[in-house]
Amino acid sequence: MLEDALHYFPVERTLHWTNWRATAPRGLPGTLMFCRSVPVRYPESGPEAAKGEDTAAIAQLQAHGGFRAMPGAPHLYVYVSHGANTWDASHHSMLARELSISQSLLRRREGQLREGVRPFEFGPGEVAVRGYNGVALTFDLAPAGETNAPGGSSPR
Repeated sequence: MLEDALHYFPVERTLHWTNWRATAPRGLPGTLMFCRSVPVRYPESGPEAAKGEDTAAIAQLQAHGGFRAMPGAPHLYVYVSHGANTWDASHHSMLARELSISQSLLRRREGQLREGVRPFEFGPGEVAVRGYNGVALTFDLAPAGETNAPGGSSPR
């Protein structure tokens, strides 16, 4: 499971680097992977069968020990909050607000972030990279083959 992930809001054109370390699952539940031989059962009925099934599985894994989330690779998962996700828009806004890293960390990690998002298609125009305390920088993430603005980012 990934401890860090990117959360993208296409309507606002904002990107958030979220860190899940301080949450109960200690990582983004939707990125959970484990071996079939591990004795974990996903909920088959009740509210956790529709929402929260990964979190229930994580709790089982944590109870057995040997569970570990992978930190520092947010580009391996870009979650797009488009309005028709399983969880509603207010839930995703709360995650971005509560789990985003700070502007200063984003600026220090700009090179890593820029390299990580290079393969992704965000469409033409700027994307604001936001920390919990505001916009840290902007990227002009033009599709491959199109020209980016000089420098590609502007700290704010």
